[in-house]
Amino acid sequence: MIKLTGQWKGESAGGCRNNPEKYDKNPCFQINMPNNEPDNQLLIELRGPKDYALGCELIKVSITNPNAANLLERKSTGDYR
Repeated sequence: MIKLTGQWKGESAGGCRNNPEKYDKNPCFQINMPNNEPDNQLLIELRGPKDYALGCELIKVSITNPNAANLLERKSTGDYR
């Protein structure tokens, strides 16, 4: 298991897509899942104060197994709270 951490604080607090000038300042991680197992799983946990909306966006950059289940181009949680 690999754990990546980041935080929305100061300059990295870019906010939502409604503010495109700042959105790209949000934390961004590249996640590689190198084996071709069709049952690969990814768990993302977002934490924050209840008075803030949280969200996560996943974007596929490339694939190594075109037969993998549930291929996605882009997925977003939308506002979460």
